[in-house]
Amino acid sequence: MAESKRVRRKDARPGEILEAAVDIFLNNGFNQTTLLDIAKKAGISRSTIYLYYKTKEDLFLQVVRTTIHKHSAQIQKINAQSNEDLRQNIHNIVELVFTTTGDQNYLRLLLIFITESANNPFLQQIFFTEIVSKITNPAKELFKSTKETKEICDVILAMIAGSFFISSLSTMILTKKGNFLPSRQTLKEMLPKLILNSLSKAPSPDAKE
Repeated sequence: MAESKRVRRKDARPGEILEAAVDIFLNNGFNQTTLLDIAKKAGISRSTIYLYYKTKEDLFLQVVRTTIHKHSAQIQKINAQSNEDLRQNIHNIVELVFTTTGDQNYLRLLLIFITESANNPFLQQIFFTEIVSKITNPAKELFKSTKETKEICDVILAMIAGSFFISSLSTMILTKKGNFLPSRQTLKEMLPKLILNSLSKAPSPDAKE
C-alpha cells in the first residue's frame, strides 16, 4: 500500500512542479524566478526538479506550451472554417485572437516577454516560435483561400492582433477608469466592420496613380 502511494506521488510530481512553476513564473517573471523558488512552492527539493526538467529554461518553455495548449482545440476549430469568403475569415480571425487574449495567464506571459526579452535570446526565440506563430500561422491559413494580396492579409492580421493585445494588456495594467482604449468586446464587434469598410474603399493594387 505504501509503495502504491509512492508510485502515485512520483507520477503526479511533474504536474505538481509545473503547477508551481506557472504560479511563480507568472507572478515573478522569468529573470526573477529561481528553481529554488519553484521547489519551495511545490514542497520538494531543488534537486528533484532536475529529475524532470534539465534547466529553468526547459521548465519555462513547458509553462508556455501548457498555457498555449488550452487554446489548441479552439484554434483548430476556427482554422477548419477557412473558405473564400473574406468577411467570414476576418470574423474567424477576430474570434481566434479574442479567445486567446481573454486568458489572463496568456496575457501575463506576454508581459514577461515584453519586459524581459530585450537582452534575452532565449525569450526572444520562444516568443516567436511558441507565441507569435501560434496566432499568425492559423490566421494565414484562413487567408489562403481568399483573393486578397499577401500584403493586405498581413496588414489585416496586424490590425486585429495589435488591437486586441494592446487593449487586453492595458486592461491588466490600468484601472477601468484610467483605461482609455475600447474594450475587447467592442473590438470584437467593430473591427470586422471597420476592416471590411476600409477594404471596400481602398484603391485596387493595380490602379495607376
